Amino acid sequence: MKKVLLSIVTFWFVVFAIVPNTFAQDTTKWHLPDGAKARIGKGNIYDISYSPDGKRLAVASGIGIWLYDAKTGEALDLLIGHTYSVSSVAFSPDGKTIASGSGDKTVHLWDALTGNLLRTLTNHTNSVNSVVFSPDGKTVASASFDKTVCLWDAQTGEHIQTLIGHTNWVLSVAFSPNGQKVLSGSTDNTIRFWDVKTGDSTQTLTGHTNAVNYITFSPDGKTVASASFDKTVRLWDVPTGTSIQTLTGHTSRVNSVVFSPDGSTLVSTSGDKSIRFWNLQTGASTQTLSEHSDSVGNVVFNTDGSNFASGSSDGTVRLWNTQAGKSFLTIEGHTDGMTSLVFSPNSTMLAGISGYKKIRLWDLKTKTPLQVLTEHTRALDSVVFSPDGKTLASGSLDGTVRLQDIQTATHLKTLTGNADSIYSVVYSPDGFMLAAGSRDNSVLVWAAQTGTHIQTLKGHTDGVVSVAFSPDGKMIASGSRDKTAILWDAITGEHLQTLKADMQCVDSVVFSPNGKTLASVSGDASVHFWDVRTGTHIQKISDEMNLLSTIAYSPDGKILASGGYEGAVLLWDAQTYIPILTLTGHTNGVYSITFSPDGKTLASGSMDGSVLLWEPKPDAME
Repeated sequence: MKKVLLSIVTFWFVVFAIVPNTFAQDTTKWHLPDGAKARIGKGNIYDISYSPDGKRLAVASGIGIWLYDAKTGEALDLLIGHTYSVSSVAFSPDGKTIASGSGDKTVHLWDALTGNLLRTLTNHTNSVNSVVFSPDGKTVASASFDKTVCLWDAQTGEHIQTLIGHTNWVLSVAFSPNGQKVLSGSTDNTIRFWDVKTGDSTQTLTGHTNAVNYITFSPDGKTVASASFDKTVRLWDVPTGTSIQTLTGHTSRVNSVVFSPDGSTLVSTSGDKSIRFWNLQTGASTQTLSEHSDSVGNVVFNTDGSNFASGSSDGTVRLWNTQAGKSFLTIEGHTDGMTSLVFSPNSTMLAGISGYKKIRLWDLKTKTPLQVLTEHTRALDSVVFSPDGKTLASGSLDGTVRLQDIQTATHLKTLTGNADSIYSVVYSPDGFMLAAGSRDNSVLVWAAQTGTHIQTLKGHTDGVVSVAFSPDGKMIASGSRDKTAILWDAITGEHLQTLKADMQCVDSVVFSPNGKTLASVSGDASVHFWDVRTGTHIQKISDEMNLLSTIAYSPDGKILASGGYEGAVLLWDAQTYIPILTLTGHTNGVYSITFSPDGKTLASGSMDGSVLLWEPKPDAME
């Protein structure tokens, strides 16, 4: 088998702008997978936890558990060991142990001081969504998509028992202050009480009309608060199980709810980007904090209640003064899933879609973020540089293509064409035309300079999700949910050929650098190759171990790179279609992969919230 010599060139996408000594620590080199030289990005934010002494914050992310100094925001450590995103994290009451739950179906116990992995707890058969220590620190409870709650001995890691009764996913778990009861919230819309000693379900609370996302006891154990996808917070009387109050005001699902340590304050977070304080006597919202620019996930108080922390899908963790209601520290650098990566023509910049909503742009030379663009009103699907590198075009489900000046970050034009949703956008090689695929089964073509709609290419019978220009600019290829790819004359709009094979939705189409071959990624996780001149089906490749989701040719056409749903990057010989090398390091699916125009760098974007830059050297092939 041929070998490719590789080195990984990565950089720090986002820096702690408010922490002067952050640059002294090269966190990009912490706990790297084998063969990696650095890591890009810090992963999605899923959960946060204060240490009992209030000095540290643990952040569960797409790539591991980040430990931060709660006073300065300085990164202290990164705990790596889970093979999938970390969904939940908790400190033990004495602060010596950290428990984490992951999509890899396991619970890990870590030494909080050394960062060493102590034990791996395996009994769940699906993702672990929530972990919590009992008040005495002797027991760990974990909730899972497998509809169960497991209890574990925190010292030995021994599985004590499994609590069974929910009829759907269990999203949250909590111990009562006296440690005698366990509380669980589920997507079956119910809350269950369990007896810790017997494992019996003692009570079921009903009333929410959608999934119960988060549950918590008041410090005195008399009240339970629950957060739900039905946009409400409910308060329940523990002895009777009756609903006391329903708190309304959030305009999107409620992600978490927590009592202050003294029990006087209730705080909730929501997908509506807000943090709300509630009067427990009247049920009125007394204060709304709106500094986050995206959905706010978990919120946690420090032990004395003077401060609290919140994590958001906007990529930040904010620390707040409770009394003032203002944030005093922002920890940056986390990003949501990265898709639709593209290099600038001169290979000095990288753009990508983060969390489906934002366009992030980075300077590759200085290794710093340039800007974040968020003008579309709905999710983004595609982003591309103009051939001269001066303009960035983006397509969105809001049915528009937006052109923005990169240097000034100003909006230039909005292109429309009666499109329902735009799934893909691409420039012609000469920069004269822009083409986009639409949900209305068509390909829209505009004059890039004027924004004038030139023509609409019709022939597909379902939404067009991918488009590409041939290297000479004479053809447009389109891929559709109708399970076909079509070749069009880019100038006349003539329908040239329809490419069919045993495939599902054509999610992506790409021409080889010499323009002779078209590769298409199918919804069945395979890649098909076609002779452009004759329309003949040449080859089909797939990988059962890493179902393929995206592909890219190297500029010289020697290598085909693919990303997979299992998180690996594969390199193939583009002539023989034989796999050359598998690159691992992501902890979630790779949905975007691209070579820089100079051929020196390969970028892979993952739903774990990170991007890895690899430097393949095809001239070193033996």
